[in-house]
Amino acid sequence: MFAARSSYHHLGNRSDGAASLLIALIIMVAVTLTVIFAAQTSVLEQRMSGNEIRAKQTAAAAQSGLETAMDHIRRGNYDPATVNSNANGPYRVAYYSLDQDPDGCSKTTGEFSAPALPSDFNNREFVVMACGWSDDESASQAVLVTMKAGPSLGNPPNNPIITRGGLDIRGNAKVLNAYNNLTIRTGGALDISGSAGTTYMRQLDRNAPSHDDPVPEPGDSIYREMSNMNRTGVDVLDFDPSMNISGDDFFEMFMGASRQEYRDNFVTHHFAEGELPRELGPEYNGQTIWVDGDVDGLSGTIGSRDNPVVMIVDGNLNVTAGGRLEEFHGVLYVREDLISRGTPKFYGAAIVEREATIEEQDDPEFQAGNARFIFDPVAAGGASNVGRRGAVTGSWRDWLAQ
Repeated sequence: MFAARSSYHHLGNRSDGAASLLIALIIMVAVTLTVIFAAQTSVLEQRMSGNEIRAKQTAAAAQSGLETAMDHIRRGNYDPATVNSNANGPYRVAYYSLDQDPDGCSKTTGEFSAPALPSDFNNREFVVMACGWSDDESASQAVLVTMKAGPSLGNPPNNPIITRGGLDIRGNAKVLNAYNNLTIRTGGALDISGSAGTTYMRQLDRNAPSHDDPVPEPGDSIYREMSNMNRTGVDVLDFDPSMNISGDDFFEMFMGASRQEYRDNFVTHHFAEGELPRELGPEYNGQTIWVDGDVDGLSGTIGSRDNPVVMIVDGNLNVTAGGRLEEFHGVLYVREDLISRGTPKFYGAAIVEREATIEEQDDPEFQAGNARFIFDPVAAGGASNVGRRGAVTGSWRDWLAQ
């Protein structure tokens, strides 16, 4: 009996030991799993933290690139290479027409290549894409915004020549308008002293050309002569009482703002006196140009029908002094006198402001040799929206179209 009790006692001890061992094993496994889970959680948190840091870096870099590009664009620079070559961070930019699909970001900044802008690129409304990379360039982010030209005219002109004072046409100058019945509008007297200096408007039995068609050139059968040195036709509105206003009011009537406000907020290129290039290339098309003081001489072609310009000369403009202007497309505003000899063609409208009325023929407010002033509603109307560029509200996005 004693032996049986002893055996039972040993069996009980063995059971207790096995149970303790099992519990210890379970605890050890649980601790191990807890440690592993904690380690994995820590690694995951580190990865998430790293991804969050990279996401913030890419977003900050992309936004920095976007703001840099927008600043360049507001100052009239539409070349993304200028931004990219001077980038002070891990970002690159590219510009796209509205009908183009942006390419997205490359793996690294070194692999990024902005597409070349087409020759007919519309800089009045386009998409800017900025790509930003993390510091280790393992992540990238693209942000996009649409830039659009602001207003540049408060009251677009509807005839070729408008002067606040008088108008003196000499030589073989011609003023043509195939779209409505007004060629010249002046606040003073009109003097056509040249034997061939005349105005032309559309034949009575002809319809106005479509804006999709080219502008009728001088000599086209659509025109009929209206005014010359012997008569003034109904196409001329001289001594217009609405012009009996101050120069500042005259400017604001057409431009939609005071001189200072316009210069500070609407102009894309501002040149001090003597700094205007003699020839303005296509990089100035579709923009607003302000020139301080007098300008002597312009050359080449300024603007285009699809990308006209607004040029304000805050002084006198002598088109032919040392230059050879071939064509001007848009709206030209001259604060003082406009003297034009040679054979330039002005498509759109010319607005001339003068503080005094003409008293002597030797001191005209407007003088033309063989110039052609041809009203073009496409160039004149298009020039009303070539002001300083700004972001279109609601166009910012951080995703690419699929």
